[in-house]
Amino acid sequence: GLEKIDDIHDLVFYYQDLCDALGLTSFHLAGHSLGGMFAAEIAAARPDMVKKLMLVDPVGLWMDETPVTDLFTLLPSELPGVLFADPEGPAASAMMKPPATEEEMADAMYLRLVNFSATGKFIWPIPDKGLKKRLHRIKAPSLIVWGDQDKLVPPAYAQLFASKIANANIAMIKNAGHLPQFEQPEAYLKEATAFFG
Repeated sequence: GLEKIDDIHDLVFYYQDLCDALGLTSFHLAGHSLGGMFAAEIAAARPDMVKKLMLVDPVGLWMDETPVTDLFTLLPSELPGVLFADPEGPAASAMMKPPATEEEMADAMYLRLVNFSATGKFIWPIPDKGLKKRLHRIKAPSLIVWGDQDKLVPPAYAQLFASKIANANIAMIKNAGHLPQFEQPEAYLKEATAFFG
């Protein structure tokens, strides 16, 4: 479990061991948000294994002039406005639907606690754990996908990621926040399909 993983480096080794156990020697890799940071770390640690890399609104870098929103200070009612371009649109309504029963509320609170604990382990107090120094090791053709209205990790970070990865292009998804795959699925799938083929 997660309690045996102390930091991002442990996680990279865990995924490397998983790939070895599954017999995976090369693969395409995609990750979103925290998963994007993990995917970038794996691609930097094992450039021989990752054939193509797609990062979707990843965390992992920090710019003082454009800080990442501190997810841990937000009230639940503030999340839709930070995660979505349209906090009252269909994607936000579907994903942020309030629990209908006390049991669902308890489950949702427990899941949020588990998710925040896991996320905090890797990105608190700020998400910069040195990834910027390792991104140059990524050799795979890379696509940086970003919601043009991301209020959690501002779109300026797309350019920073792309500037550190030698073979990277940016696909900016219009009218999307931090979750472009849910807010603008057609545009997202078009970019992903064109990239992965």
